[in-house]
Amino acid sequence: MPPRHAGVALGAGYPGTPSTEILENFARLGGRAQWSPNEKVALEVCIGAAYGGAAPSRR
Repeated sequence: MPPRHAGVALGAGYPGTPSTEILENFARLGGRAQWSPNEKVALEVCIGAAYGGAAPSRR
């Protein structure tokens, strides 16, 4: 899966958006998915992961 091969460690989103299926498939294929209550929180989760240097898990 290209995002995992590119080193993406986390995908964040909130239910009910057009990206819901993308995030569900990302999780199903081994990515770390984080569901958030709204888009602001999803953005903050991703910023925090990037700022903290989140590393992809090796599965």
